[in-house]
Parts: sequence; C-alpha cells; structure tokens
Amino acid sequence: MLRVGARSQRAAVLIRNARRNVVIPGAKDLRARRKRSKDGKPSQVLELDLDSVDFSNEKDVKFKVNQLKEFTRNLREQMRYTEELKRKHQVEKELESAVKSGKTHGEELGIDDADLIYSGMAPGSDGHVKARELPSEDNLSALLLQAPEGNKPLLPEVLAERIGDKNLILRCLFDKRNRDFNPIINALYHSKERLNGVGITTIYKTILNRNSKTLEFGSLVQLDEMIMESVNNDATKLNQDIYEHLMIPFSRAKTASPTNKLEVCAKLRELTERMDLTLKERTFQPSQYMLNACIFAAYKAQSWDYMEFFLKKFTKDYSLQPNRKNYTTVISFYNTVGQYKKAWQLFDSLKFLSLEHKPDTRVYNLMFDVCRKEKNYARALDLFQEMDDLDVKKDIKSYLNVASALAASSTDNIVSEGKASSLRLMSWKYIHKIYDDPQLSQQLIDDPRNNMKLLETMMTVSAYDGDVGISRALYYKYTNALFKLYYTEFKKYHHDDEPVDYIAIWKKALAPQMFNLLLVAYSKFKRSELPVLMGYPEGSKLRRNIIYSVDYIGRNAYSSDSSVKLPMLPMLELQDPGLIMNESKALWRFNLEYGGSLDIRQLPEGLKTIEDLEKLAKEANSVEEYKLQISQRLFEWKTKFVNQKVLNMRNLITFLTIPIRLNEPQEFKLRLQEFTFQPFEFNELVESEFSKIKEKQQIQSPFPSEKLSDSTGLTQNLTTPSEFLLYLVSMKHKLPANCAIYEIAMKAAISFHDYELAMKTWKARGRFRTTDAFQNLPAAERQKSDAMFVQLMVEYFSNEKMFTDALSIVLSSLKTVDWKYPMVKSLHKALLEVEDFNSVDKLLSVVNRKSKLAKLEEEIKSLDI
Repeated sequence: MLRVGARSQRAAVLIRNARRNVVIPGAKDLRARRKRSKDGKPSQVLELDLDSVDFSNEKDVKFKVNQLKEFTRNLREQMRYTEELKRKHQVEKELESAVKSGKTHGEELGIDDADLIYSGMAPGSDGHVKARELPSEDNLSALLLQAPEGNKPLLPEVLAERIGDKNLILRCLFDKRNRDFNPIINALYHSKERLNGVGITTIYKTILNRNSKTLEFGSLVQLDEMIMESVNNDATKLNQDIYEHLMIPFSRAKTASPTNKLEVCAKLRELTERMDLTLKERTFQPSQYMLNACIFAAYKAQSWDYMEFFLKKFTKDYSLQPNRKNYTTVISFYNTVGQYKKAWQLFDSLKFLSLEHKPDTRVYNLMFDVCRKEKNYARALDLFQEMDDLDVKKDIKSYLNVASALAASSTDNIVSEGKASSLRLMSWKYIHKIYDDPQLSQQLIDDPRNNMKLLETMMTVSAYDGDVGISRALYYKYTNALFKLYYTEFKKYHHDDEPVDYIAIWKKALAPQMFNLLLVAYSKFKRSELPVLMGYPEGSKLRRNIIYSVDYIGRNAYSSDSSVKLPMLPMLELQDPGLIMNESKALWRFNLEYGGSLDIRQLPEGLKTIEDLEKLAKEANSVEEYKLQISQRLFEWKTKFVNQKVLNMRNLITFLTIPIRLNEPQEFKLRLQEFTFQPFEFNELVESEFSKIKEKQQIQSPFPSEKLSDSTGLTQNLTTPSEFLLYLVSMKHKLPANCAIYEIAMKAAISFHDYELAMKTWKARGRFRTTDAFQNLPAAERQKSDAMFVQLMVEYFSNEKMFTDALSIVLSSLKTVDWKYPMVKSLHKALLEVEDFNSVDKLLSVVNRKSKLAKLEEEIKSLDI
C-alpha cells in the first residue's frame, strides 16, 4: 500500500492516527515564517502606511517597497491557503457521505491508489476524487488533502512515463513542502531514454530549484551527466539558467566528509570550465548567483586553493565584481582558516570600494571574532568606536563579540600587560549594556539563539576569571535549556508509551565548547582571589541572581528520570579543591557517557564482543591484518559507545590541567593513564597477543563443545576477560598520546617535582618521534614541538637544581633548536644564583650566537679595503 511522507515523523503520526475522518496536516509554525520589520517588530498592515514615508530618502523608500512586496506575497499565500481549506472541506464531505453509504473499498473496484490520485489530477477533471472511487486505506485521506492545487501534474508526463513508477512519484513529490527528487533522478538515470528529447527549460523548471537544499551530490552528478547526454555533450547548447540551477544546488549539497566537499568544489570548477566553452558561442554573462555558489562551496570545504581559483576566475576572466555578501563570505573564510592578515586587508579595502561594499554590522562582527583569535583587544575597541563614527548599527552580537575579544586577550599576560582583571571587568561592562538597552534586550526575547550566545559569552568571561560559582550555574542553565528543548521535540513526535532515547537527546544537548569552558573555570580556580564580578555592586547583583536561580538538587527537573540530572554537587559555591576535583571527574564521565546512558568501562555487547574478537584472531593471516581489524573494531566502539564530541584533545588537555593547577599529582596520573595510551605500546601488545594466539591455536581443546575456551587467550574463563581484552575495551575511551600530551605531562612533572614522571615522559616522547604519527607532521610543526619540549626539559632540570643536565640539553640541541633567551631564562637566573659563571658564559654564547650571514657581514665590515 502506498504511504506518502515517510521522511516526516509528523506525517507518519497523522497517517497512523487517521480513522474515519479526514486528517488535516498541521501547518508550519507561522511565527517562524513571519518576517520582521526594520525595528525588529512583526510587520503589520498599519505599518504599510505610505504617508509616513520620506520619499527623499532612498533607503527608506527601498525598505517600504520591499515591505509592500512581502505583504503582497503573504496575502497571496493566505488566499491560496484559503482555497486549499475550501477544497479540504469539500473532500471531507465527500468522504463522510462515502462512509455513510459504505462505498469506500477501492479493492472491490480494482483501482490502484496511484492511478486513482493521478486520475483526480488529470487534465479535464475537477481536481477531486469521487467517494465511490476511494480505497479503504485511511492514509489516502491525508494524501488527498495534500494534493497540489488545480490540475497541475506532479511531474511532466514524458518524465513520468520514463520512470514508470507512479507510487514512487507520489511518495516523493505529493507533499509539496517536503519533496524529495533524489529517487526521481536515480530512477531517470537508470531508465532507457533518460532525459533525451526533454527540453533544458523543462529540466530546470521541474527538477532543479535554486532554493532546493535536499538534492544530494550523487544525484546532482547523475543529473548533470544526463543533461550533457541530452545535448550530445555539446556544452554550447546550455544557457545561463541551467548553469545557475546546477551550481547553486551543488554548493548546497549535503556532504558526509571533507573529501566530499572538495569533490563539490571540483565539480563546480568543471562547470566553470565547461561554461567557458559556452561563453565563446553565447553572449550571456556569468551571474552573481554563480559566484555566490562557488565561493560558498569553497568556504564549506575550507579550501584555500579553490577559493583563490574562483575569485580569480570571476573577477579577472569574467570581470564580475563581488558584492558585499561575497566579500563577507571571503572574510569569514579567512577567519576560519587563520589568514587574519588577509582578512584585515580585505576589510580595509571594503571601506574604499563603494557605498554598496561598505562594511555592515555582520562584517564588523566577523572582525571582532578575528580580534578575539588574535587576542588584540586594542583593535577590537577601535572597531567598536569606529562603528559609532561611521553610523554602523550595533546588534547584540557586536557587544558579545567585543566582550569575548577582551576576555580572550586577558589570558595572555604579555598582551594584557598585567591588566587581565581590567579587561575582564570591561567585558562584563559590555554585557551589562545589553540589559540596559531596551532594543538589545528585545533581541534576546525575539531570538532564543541570542540568549544562548549571551550565556556562552558570560561563560567565557567567568571561566577565564576562574569564577567557579557562576560558571557552574551558567553551564547548568545552558545544558538544561538544550535538554528541555530536545526532550520536548522528542515527546512531540513520539507516543507516551515509547521509551525516551536519552542518548539521542544528550548528543544534541551536551555542548563540548561550554563543557571545555567549565573545565577552564575549574583549572583557574584560586581560593585567594576574588571574582571580578564581586568587585562592584552591579556585578555582584548579576552574579547573585544567576547563582541563586539554579537548583542543583533537581527538584525542578524537566524529566522524572533521575538519570537526566547533571552530577553537580548541591552547593552554590565550591571553595574546596577536592570538591572541584570530584565534580569535574563526575561531569567528565557524564559527558562521555551521554548523560549516564552508557558505561564506558563495560565490555561492549558483552560476550558477543569476545566471540567477535576470537573470530578475528582465528581468521587473521598476518599481524598487520589483525591489527587493522582490531583498529576497525575500536573505531566502531568509539563511535557507538563514547561521546566523541567531548572526547577530543582540547577538552582532554583542559581536563588534565585541573589536577596540575590544584596540585593533585595522583589524580593527574590516574587521568593520564585512564584516557591516553602510547601508540607504540598498543602495537607491541597486539603483536605479542597475536603470536600467543597462533601458538595456542595449534593445541586443540579436549572439549570441543566449549564455546569460550582459553584457546585464544582472550578469556580466562566464562566470566573473567583477560588482561589484553580489558586493555582493548579501555581503548575506546582513550586518545593516542601526541605532542600536546607529552608537553602537559612534562608541565605536571615540573609542577609536582616528579623525577619519575619526567624521565618516563622523556623516554616515551623519544619513542614517539620514531612513529608515523610524528613523522607525518609538517617539518615546521615537528621542529616547533621539539623546541617546546626541550624547553620544558630545561625548565624541569633548572627547578630541580640539575644544572649540568639542563646545560647539556641546550648544547646538544643546537642544530635543531634556535635558542632564545626567554627559553633559558630560568636556567640563567639559577646559574647566577649559584655563581657558576663558566656555565653562564656558555649559555649566553648559545642564545647570542649569530647566523652565518650575520657573521659574514661582520667579517666584510672588519676588512680594511
């Protein structure tokens, strides 16, 4: 039986709940579709009064014209919706009369559903289906109510005949708000005639749509191939419309990986090269839509080469000047890939191009984000003042971005010039202005995303300040707000008797960025320092209101299930380092386990995992094959049983920093052991276990009926896994040690004065340098990492009064490390304290050594010629 709307959960519920009466599908939220006027309030009919328009002001006139167009469009939509309601009521009456007469069984007449609906939409019919022709299935009522207006067919007859599957056409196209052309394109691709003989205009008017976001990359490739086949691979027969309708969907196509995004860019480049052939025969000019599509695809792929290619292609070859929207996308691209210098150059050039290219609020907000990444608070303040000077309107993001830039700058002692607290205080001042300005406060009410952005900014400032009290409260409010949102959505589309999928809900609700900021607040906590907010009355009031608005006990929890509560101590303030340590550990596990829905230490899928690994061990022909299969299983476990959004290197480094700052050496070692592993140790263990397995396979078990014997070494008995199996299971929540892990371990050794940890880290990193993971890094990155690690080693030996060892490291690394005085400052001061002037001279000769070119220049100057 045909079912339409399978991709929509709401449609599925409506079809399942339909009984006798016609079910009217729920409309979309009208509030989400309602446009807003210039001042942020909903447009009303009274606002369309032309008497209040200043016709001498071109900007106001354009705004009023656009407002009238929007009003006309909305009125047209309402009229069409009214006509649909009338038709629905008429169909409902026909169905009711059919039910009373008992003539609702289409099977008795031998009528197929698809043919029945097609007959109702055929030219010459009145657009309705007679009650006596209706089948008995209830979902047909929902189908009829969603039928397109008039007698317009879902698909041209020539394409429908080539597909030959009316059920497929109805399933994909009947719901006009949720149409899916991907199966349609695939069916045409595998048909005999494909698109041969079909006009180009019919193709892009029927299938391609500039606003379509549902077409997949594979479907678009198939469609492009069929289009070229229909014109005998003669690109000169294509026009501007078909290129636009191809490029825009390609740029919006959903892709699964960065490689697929690069394939999209390659396809767009192929289209531009094909268009060059067309331009030689035709006179049409490439449009702004094409440029938008190309640079947007390059932006999504984060490809510097493709971005440069498309900009050069359209500006030089096609003489097409990018507009402000294009330049905004390019600036955002430069900001994302870290090309801040180019972002500033482009931003400065926009001020002098033309009035149309003048930077607007969005561009300034992007530059504030650049200032945050560069930790350049002075330039951020200059930009904020420049917006006032150039009469650029500020929105709530402008204030929040400036506050974030100031907070980020406060983390660098050199940039902040010892005034970190002052910068954070200024950040809070900008946040207070949001509450003081009625228009900015209204933006918080109008858009919930602004509220979330405000919480993120407040969390950033408080985390860098080490204010654990307000950071905990903000994280609690932010996470619970998201959980309530997604919990409500789940309940909306599922029955009450269905179990709640907490894993799916927590996947969306647990924000890794906010969790990282909470960990930063834990790591920067100092009992002796007063939070910045408590230094002035307005800040104290804001802090007190936020902290006291949170109930950590969970009496106001959104769900009755106790497993959905955040494991936070029921205390408004945490002043004890031990409490902070325990809460950070509990929250870390909570985030990794999707809100406690899983247990990362348990054996995945129980005995099935043991049987699976035993099978791998028996079937593997070589150790490399066995290692590859084990790695594949570990990847599957990581993806399925651990929250990978939280388990990343950035969060792990912050998590390891907490016990260092709070002086808990034992806790640091436990966390390091629990969540990291050495790649070379993993290889050695797997190779050793594989050799043991092969040796034991030669000895046949005397009890063939035993399923889980010790023949593979993976199990010691029916209930106790082996040490190797437990090691494999633990790998699913571990990250391989890299340069950052060795650096944080050495910092811990310096802080704890731990000789054993320092030596262990030194030897482990030496072995790590021989692995492919290190050798595959860029040469500059390898050199930078080596320099950082040896600097930490010198600092450790200096703190431990082992000056000979520290100086020997400096002298033995002259060929690989360019030593500067700040790198050996601690060693130099320590040598001066013990009056070891001989070592001081050697050390200074290293940091003051000159390059070969500088020495050659000095020799030339010394020659008396």
